[in-house]
Amino acid sequence: MVKHYVSTHSCLLGVTKNKRVIAQVVVKKFGDVIASIRVIKPRHLKALVRKETCVFVTDWVCKNAKRLVLKKVEQQFIEDFKVLNSYALELKASNPGSNVVIVFERLSPDALPTFQKMYIYLTAAREGFLVGCRRIIGLDGCFLKGLMKGQLLVAVGRDGNNQMFPIAWEIVEKETIESWSWFLKLLQLDLCIEDGLGWSLGLIHAVKELLPLIEHRMCARHIYARWGKQHQGKEFQIQFWNITRATTVPEFPKQLQQMRNLNGREKAVEELLEKWPANGWCGAFFNDVVKCDVIDNNMRETFNGVMVEARSKLVITMLEEIRRYVMQRIVVKKSYTMKWKVNFGPNIVRKFEKERTKSSKWQVDWNGAAEHEVIWDDMLLLERESYFVRLENKSCSCGKWDKSGYSQWRSYCWKEMMHDTSYITASELMARRDARLAAQAKLSKESAHQTSTTIDRNLDLPTQQSITTEHNN
Repeated sequence: MVKHYVSTHSCLLGVTKNKRVIAQVVVKKFGDVIASIRVIKPRHLKALVRKETCVFVTDWVCKNAKRLVLKKVEQQFIEDFKVLNSYALELKASNPGSNVVIVFERLSPDALPTFQKMYIYLTAAREGFLVGCRRIIGLDGCFLKGLMKGQLLVAVGRDGNNQMFPIAWEIVEKETIESWSWFLKLLQLDLCIEDGLGWSLGLIHAVKELLPLIEHRMCARHIYARWGKQHQGKEFQIQFWNITRATTVPEFPKQLQQMRNLNGREKAVEELLEKWPANGWCGAFFNDVVKCDVIDNNMRETFNGVMVEARSKLVITMLEEIRRYVMQRIVVKKSYTMKWKVNFGPNIVRKFEKERTKSSKWQVDWNGAAEHEVIWDDMLLLERESYFVRLENKSCSCGKWDKSGYSQWRSYCWKEMMHDTSYITASELMARRDARLAAQAKLSKESAHQTSTTIDRNLDLPTQQSITTEHNN
């Protein structure tokens, strides 16, 4: 029983030493910080403890606390790989029709299997891409930041609203032609791509052998970042993008000549064409089957940016975050498409508005049938342009309609002249239909649960040949 209490203290308050603050106490309070910042130095941890708790600890205590945390993380890291096959089984069970492949490698006949690579392709992503996305696939790789060193390879599509749609992903030891070839072989089987005709991919070396007829596109932004270091200037940059946006073969040399006229840049143009063939980054040489005029890889960079935090975590945690992100994105995009007030997505609407503004400067002549000629005259510069618009074929001689999949400003000239603002082409309707179909491809109801919670952590290493394969050196 306390009979007398003195609330005024005469002892020194503030920063002090406490022998009971041992390594285990530091781990309990700062374990998450140490696990997330594994390279933290003991002196920095010591300063953090002093700042947060007003207690001095020794360097040895901080060093021992870091050792305990890293040891625990490494044990969990090993345990995750032991149950990776069980995770794959649960992923296939909760998402029927999905394809999950794990490859293990044996350094010797008596050695334990060592993880080499893993491929994941979910049913919802497959259905959404096949029924609701453009026929273009972006490929890219990014480094893993955690204890597991390697790279994450991703395949990303583009929906009807010109937004990112994740398709498949793979964990590999490093980004090589062999790893990309294995990834593309599985992707080719899952997407039922035979020879690649009518498709466009973003990787050149592994694609040539597997898909000889496929169109390969390079990122124009990356090309300029490398080439523009030696050839800088605002006018030069603008003209480079004018070249990439050329839509007809005759327009391409005209744009090149304009670049040559900029302070004698002939050598720069020749260097550009020598290192990067124009058919990979100029729209004039793209086929008109894909219906997508994209010339950069922003959609792949977007996915990599979203996965920055997940790439620093343990393997199963990382894969679960990717799966949940894909599931949540499908749900969000489905709700998003239901709020559209017109027959196409907001990104397409903005493109239409820009083209509608341009159409006011063109003269339209009708041939009495389904073809029209649009003419533009500049009396000051003595320049003249004319193109034919074929509405029934959804085509324009400028190539923009054919390559992008939605009508451009020259077709708007005819629409405005005929006061037929309700006319919407099938390609434009495709934008709304594709985006909604892609968004409506839902994951099965079982996939909403935490698949990792049902893993049998006593399960041995992989025995299911349908899921895993082993290679003996």
